Amino acid sequence: MLGDRIHRRTMAALVSTAGLVAGTAITCGLAGCSTTASPGINNGLAAMNPGDDAAGGDGDAVELSETEIADSMARSMSALEDFFENNDTAPARLAAADPDEEPAEEPAIPVEAPPEAADDPIDVADADPEGVSPEERARALAADLEAVLRETTDDPYTLAIRLAGLLAGEPDASARLDALAETLPAEQRGVVRAVAAILGEAGTDPASMTEALVARAEELDEARPVRIGHLALCSRVEGFGRFNELASTGFVAGSPMRMIVYTEVEHFDRTEIGRSSGSRSDGGIAVEDGWEVRLSQELLLYHESDGLLAWRRPEEVTSYRSRSKPRDYFIVDQITLPRSLTVGAYRLKVVLRDLADRSVDERIIPIRVVADPALAGATSTRYGG
Repeated sequence: MLGDRIHRRTMAALVSTAGLVAGTAITCGLAGCSTTASPGINNGLAAMNPGDDAAGGDGDAVELSETEIADSMARSMSALEDFFENNDTAPARLAAADPDEEPAEEPAIPVEAPPEAADDPIDVADADPEGVSPEERARALAADLEAVLRETTDDPYTLAIRLAGLLAGEPDASARLDALAETLPAEQRGVVRAVAAILGEAGTDPASMTEALVARAEELDEARPVRIGHLALCSRVEGFGRFNELASTGFVAGSPMRMIVYTEVEHFDRTEIGRSSGSRSDGGIAVEDGWEVRLSQELLLYHESDGLLAWRRPEEVTSYRSRSKPRDYFIVDQITLPRSLTVGAYRLKVVLRDLADRSVDERIIPIRVVADPALAGATSTRYGG
């Protein structure tokens, strides 16, 4: 294809040149003029028409008749065709060549149009910020981060705490956290819900925020299992944190062994009561609305050497009602150990139970029974806390 076009254009150029020369000669012949040809032109005409006596020296005029010009053109065209045929490169007969023919255009390679984009939902994170509100962007980013946290966090408790902060202020935060929180132990579940509630109050004024923090802190404290704080053997107790400890936990065998077991209680549950609970008298004052604390305490004395139970004070229930929510609580037990206790080392176990949530805590106070008062010695009688 390309070779044919080159030869076709070459022949067209040659024909145009020959036509120009012949036209010039014909014009001059018809006008009765003579043309002074340069040696190059004379030689060219002689080559095109070797049979004519047209060659001359420098400066000779050349006159051609119309018949001679036509014959010369025919012989030149035949010579050109023979040249291309002998070289096996002729694209077509010269007569078919058109000097004015425009070169053929290369066929256009079809270009496939790109497929139309599907109507996928727009990712808010990649969308034009001008078309998306800040609230929508925040919710979309929070949803993406929540998915990442759920995929990468193995510990349910850690995940719940992180989600509580992430979802703070969302209207459906509780619903999205509850399913996860229900799989946690009671104490962890309480922490997660308290954190979520506190962060949900972040948009309020400082005073409201403070009240929310205090309230949630109390709820978390009550959600923890009951715990024995300070524990001491005392000779006198005047109130919470006001007591006189015994100088020693050593007692002489056969002598009276009187003491007061002072127990401070932490993380106790406070149950809200109302008129439906009925009126009860506490210390001579009828309390119809307020708070109630119900605990019990049991005392057991064991031989340290063999673990045998030497003495026991059965479980006793202590109940307290108040119109105000109690913040501090302590239990006082006055006991007298039997004179029959033999010489040796003992362990006094204090078992505290919260009757509201059934949680339990235990502590041990070491006691010694000696035969000689000089051996009793001064030892600490305060334990725990």
